[in-house]
Amino acid sequence: MHDIPGWRLIGLDTQSLTVNEAQWEVIARGMRDAGPRRVALIQHKPLAEHFLADTAVNYWPVLPEPRGRLLAEGRPALVLSGHVHQWREREADGIAQIWAPPTSFIVGDAWQATYGHKLLGWVEHEFHQDGRHVATLRQPEGLTQDDIGLMPQVYGGLARSDG
Repeated sequence: MHDIPGWRLIGLDTQSLTVNEAQWEVIARGMRDAGPRRVALIQHKPLAEHFLADTAVNYWPVLPEPRGRLLAEGRPALVLSGHVHQWREREADGIAQIWAPPTSFIVGDAWQATYGHKLLGWVEHEFHQDGRHVATLRQPEGLTQDDIGLMPQVYGGLARSDG
């Protein structure tokens, strides 16, 4: 947890969200005791592919059960993530959600559905004392847009996507 003017930033390991009760208490306290600050969760996986009520169980978002428990602790104003390797900026169920693109590789259409934009870059975040947040996509020149699915020597063979 880190407080800055207007915001409380809470970093989570949402690769699995299999945390113990002491860690859940830290999350709950961080949400509960934020005071007038808006809460931004900074985590590996996005909360959901589309909506918080999504029940699909797959590799990309936080699974429904831990997502429900996380949201029972409070509703963040903003969720920042990067696991999907796509750029996406949207509001879902009243929560602003920013998916950061990778600087490394994309996951091609044969292996992953397109939710946002498959491109390389990074995101610059500006947190303002009045609670505003601005995300700016940055795309440095010279990055090669490799498809990890075409490089089994790097990550192993990927299963093809059904959509």
